[in-house]
Amino acid sequence: MSLDEEISRLQDRLGWLQGDRIELSTRLRRHEAILSPVRWAPSEILGEIFMWTLPSTFEEALDGCNFDLKRIPWVLTHVCSHWRAVASSMPSLWSLILLCYDQGVRYPLAAVQTQVERSRLLRVHFYGARDFASEEQVQMFQYLNEHSARWEELSIVLTSDLLPLLGGLRGRIPSLERLCLDWDDEEDEQAATSIDEFQTAVSLVELHLCRLRLPITFSLPRSQLTHYNIAAPWNSHRQLLSMLPSIVQARIVVIGYQTDWSISDQLLELTHLRRVYTSHMNALAFLKVSTLEQITFDRQGLVGRASLPPSLNRFLTESSATVRRIGVACIPDPRLATQILQRYPSVTELAILIDEYQTHQSEATNDLLAILPISESGPSLAPQLTHFHLASETDLQIDYDLILHILESRWESPRCTLRAATLVFNDRGATPNPEVQDRLDVLQTRGLEFSVLEQVAVHDHVVGWFCKPTWC
Repeated sequence: MSLDEEISRLQDRLGWLQGDRIELSTRLRRHEAILSPVRWAPSEILGEIFMWTLPSTFEEALDGCNFDLKRIPWVLTHVCSHWRAVASSMPSLWSLILLCYDQGVRYPLAAVQTQVERSRLLRVHFYGARDFASEEQVQMFQYLNEHSARWEELSIVLTSDLLPLLGGLRGRIPSLERLCLDWDDEEDEQAATSIDEFQTAVSLVELHLCRLRLPITFSLPRSQLTHYNIAAPWNSHRQLLSMLPSIVQARIVVIGYQTDWSISDQLLELTHLRRVYTSHMNALAFLKVSTLEQITFDRQGLVGRASLPPSLNRFLTESSATVRRIGVACIPDPRLATQILQRYPSVTELAILIDEYQTHQSEATNDLLAILPISESGPSLAPQLTHFHLASETDLQIDYDLILHILESRWESPRCTLRAATLVFNDRGATPNPEVQDRLDVLQTRGLEFSVLEQVAVHDHVVGWFCKPTWC
């Protein structure tokens, strides 16, 4: 045998051995996967792990609204037969039906049918779009209607094609607890003159109407509704609130430019109301409350005033509540803030919330903060304050010397009640100098819960102050 022939034979042999090595490595990896502890985990443990793969917030779920078999929970059924059996037997993994037609996404009916079959109670989020796949939307909603007895929440953007299908829900939604309605555009809203399909929803406790621009008659289960979140003209609010005596939490967003704020002798007496947010201060003039614990003011009717507006003065006079939590979603004049805190000495939690539209507010913010230090020589504002929050979506230049003065003066006071302070920023515009930071660290070692959160979603930390739902 020649030398070249021997080399060729050895090269063939080498190729064959390399192929064997690849095959053996593949088998080894396959068997190692079989022996992996997670494959032998009890179904209960595996199920708990699966639940942690679900989106932690609704906003996170919306980011993945495209149908994709590589997304949770579908991908869990394509690993092995054991995982498929466990995932398929967990109704809570499949309960969220998220259909975003407003983003131009199509969904296989067969996939939604599979989800419904694997679920028990259903959380239906159906965002319709009048200019996209209308027949497909109607077919999908008709199918979901067949299972409406299992709905526990419904969030829907209505189109004129979907609106008639609501009639099929009457008397067939016994488990529905949460309802959120919106319209794709004003033409779709004009198609609705009345909505009475939810009057028989015996479990309904939360009502959210994203935009109620036109006068629409609603028939609702009045006695059981506890959560109210509606954006509408003030007259619509007055009508709806007068029908809902059991409201515990209200988010009152006033829209429209021609609002009749004529003061009437007839007040809306909400005897169970505990938390309220209002976008316009004047709305408070029509409310009478006795159990209110939390109130958040926004800028309309508040900004630019140095003294209590008549609406707020009337509210404070007519209501006998002991408010514990106050939020201001703006930077009010320090003189006005002083008067509000003087009227509510029972406040234990104070939040100053600055959204992305309030730019160049650093100086005004520091002027407001200057009223908060404890004074040893005279009366102080919010003497029972235990928690202080400052959250900003703008580039805020905070005076950390002033922050330190507020915290130290309250912490060192013989009447100290302060326990925690939190600063939350999208982007921190300033940082404390080393001396201030050292003194802040000392307060922490002595027991004050002080934290600065930056480059975070401010909204997630303040949503409770705005009485917003977290599920839609």
